[in-house]
Amino acid sequence: QLMSYSQALVNAVSQVRLENGKTPPQIRQFFIDQLRYNDNTTNQYSDAYYMASLITALACASVSTFPPERGELTSSESKTDQTREDYELLDAAVAEVERYRSMDRLIPSLNNAVTVAALEVWNVMWIHK
Repeated sequence: QLMSYSQALVNAVSQVRLENGKTPPQIRQFFIDQLRYNDNTTNQYSDAYYMASLITALACASVSTFPPERGELTSSESKTDQTREDYELLDAAVAEVERYRSMDRLIPSLNNAVTVAALEVWNVMWIHK
């Protein structure tokens, strides 16, 4: 039950947005750090579903939800207001997701939950590119 609260909290935090539609960089860095420094070696239970929820939350936090202005046509060129920090965080996020996907290929998680979450990340990134 504690794990479901943790997953719900992670999901709720990933929905936080600034006025420009982007998640604050501190939250994105928090998710990256949670993935990078997770150590479940002393726990007898798998945390695959929690890791999958972190990966999914990181994907949600990495895309902007700021819609185009009313009446503005979207062109084939998407205008980005990405900063250098945004690109660095995105690169770090992609690296961590790819690391977890590789680990899941070597030691599969229950129902391949981590791989499914990683595929969802690529899907979200592709749709919002």
